[in-house]
Formats: sequence, structure tokens, C-alpha cells
Amino acid sequence: MQLEARIRVFKLFSQVSSIVVMLIGFFVLAGWAFDSAVLKSIIPKMTAMNPLTAICFILSGISLWGQGRANESCKCALETISKICAFLVALIALINLLRFFGHDFGIDQILFTEKLKTYTPVNRMAHNRSVSFFFIGISLLVLKFRTSKGYRPCEFFALGSFL
Repeated sequence: MQLEARIRVFKLFSQVSSIVVMLIGFFVLAGWAFDSAVLKSIIPKMTAMNPLTAICFILSGISLWGQGRANESCKCALETISKICAFLVALIALINLLRFFGHDFGIDQILFTEKLKTYTPVNRMAHNRSVSFFFIGISLLVLKFRTSKGYRPCEFFALGSFL
């Protein structure tokens, strides 16, 4: 009984966390849309968050929320949407990481292009955020997978994001 109570608490925590992460992303995008410096950066007087970073926050939150809410009646659709969102997070991060190796696709400059040009230096998604989002996306993709020995690869990818 105590284990079930802990599982419920952890599921509730993941649901609340996913909603908070999505809200942060939505507030940052609203800040870019309405040109509000307060909403663009979560911490005042810090560099504004890149809009693509906010999109990755939203997609990560959707993926985590969907995987935690999936039940038998809508399990297939929610899990599919969750996996697609997780894949998009990993793909966006990977494409952005290619800039580190000299292949700049400008993916982080697609949204709010004119507003981003006004920043000096140019507002780009940081490489450490790209690495973190890549690990988060992969971790969310394999969230429910277990190896034959009971290991969960998602824990290793989440640890990589944390480090």
C-alpha cells in the first residue's frame, strides 16, 4: 500500500511539473509575441530565452503530461502524441547541435526573426541547452522501456541532461 501511495505522489509531481514547464514556454512565447521583456526571460535582467527553447519546453511538457495521463481508453493516441513530441525535442536539439560542428541551419532563428535580430549578440539557443534537450527528448522516448535485466535507459539519459 505504501508503494502505491508513493507512485501516486510521483505521478502527481510529474503532472504538475509538466504543466509548469509548458506554462513557462507559453509565457516566453507570449513575451516574444507581445514584446514583453518581463516574459521573455524568466529571471529579470537575464538574457531572453530563445523562442525555440520555449517550444522545446512546451513539447517536453506535452510529452511528459501525455505519458503520465495515458489510460486504457485513450492510451494509444496520447502515447503516440507524447512520442512525437519527444522525438521533435530530440530532433530540434540535434539539428541545433550541428551548428557546433559548422552546419548552421538557423532553426533557432525561425520564430520572431526580426525581433531576434535586434539582440547583440544574436539570441541563439545555447549548446548546453541543446545537449540537455537532446537527452530529455531521448529520455522521454524511452520512458517506459525496461531492459531484460530491469534497467531503465531513460534514467541514464535524464542523468545526462542533469549533468
